[in-house]
Amino acid sequence: VSLLYTSVGGIKADVYTDIVQLVILWGGSLACIVLLSGRTGSSSFPAAEAGRLAVFDFASNGLTDGRTFSFWPMLIGGLFLYISYYGCDQSQAQRLLATPDERSAARALAINGILRFLLVLTYCLVGLLAILLLAKFPHFAARLQGQPPDYLIPYVFVEFVPRGLLGFMVAGVLAASMSSLDSAINSLSAVTWRDFLARIFPRLDRLTDSKKILASRGLTLFWGALAVAFALSVAGGSETVIELVNKIGSAFYGPIAGVFVLGILNRRAEERAAVAGLLAGVGLNLALWLFGSGTVSWMWWNLTGFLAVMAAGSAGGWARNKGEKAAPALKKHGRLAAILFVWFVILMGVCVVLHLALDIDI
Repeated sequence: VSLLYTSVGGIKADVYTDIVQLVILWGGSLACIVLLSGRTGSSSFPAAEAGRLAVFDFASNGLTDGRTFSFWPMLIGGLFLYISYYGCDQSQAQRLLATPDERSAARALAINGILRFLLVLTYCLVGLLAILLLAKFPHFAARLQGQPPDYLIPYVFVEFVPRGLLGFMVAGVLAASMSSLDSAINSLSAVTWRDFLARIFPRLDRLTDSKKILASRGLTLFWGALAVAFALSVAGGSETVIELVNKIGSAFYGPIAGVFVLGILNRRAEERAAVAGLLAGVGLNLALWLFGSGTVSWMWWNLTGFLAVMAAGSAGGWARNKGEKAAPALKKHGRLAAILFVWFVILMGVCVVLHLALDIDI
């Protein structure tokens, strides 16, 4: 379905359907919370899973113990991951390019930064309530023995959600998937056409608009079919989908952000230096993946890849072009940045209160 409306409507279809999908997804999550709260009642959280209630983990660093979800890799690695995701990833940049002006694009990013935490907090609460179900209903826990962790929520739906409402819940899951798929497929099509085919074959730019659209739709169908094949090949693995996606992304997001920042801040770094830096960053992250996955958290790859690109690219740039002028200062959106920083401080305060309320040592 995502492939169909993306190939027909492009980015416009993606934006409008994403709004509908957000409403369904968030509404389904809230309905699920109400339903599961009634099922679990006043059940206490199982002692074996008490660590899942901890908001902060300062005991681990993710550099020597491989603990991904401790505080520092999540804060620092997550910062560089989302700088790259929202600043450089075509699946997000295409939305910003569809806004009428720079101010609107900045406002869209700010709104996303404010709402994202609330949405993710909703997801997390659904997961915690699902764990309570496992503790309260042993027969339900037995059904999940030996199943991949991603099967938990579908089994919750089948076991505890009444028909009618079940359709709404399934629609919420599908909405989450579709909002990710359509953006990726559309961006792959756009990049393939503009950055590869149109450059390799300049005559393609002389085609009529109708033929360009037809070709873009063909590319969309191609990438959609490839995405389906890839998804089927990794389904049912030991890692959750969200971990697998972010692990793959973290190997590349840091280096990609490094290339963009290198181009903005260091005009001496020419194309060859940027490509050399990109190869160095991706190469370092792949080495950490192959040889250090048990010690270095994949969230740190966003920082290591970024630093490798900046170091290698800057070194190559200084060696080749010493006479270039520095990059012009970037236009700042100080008010929105201040709002987001205040929001970050508020969120940290909320997290501290939650952590202390749950009586878990920081």
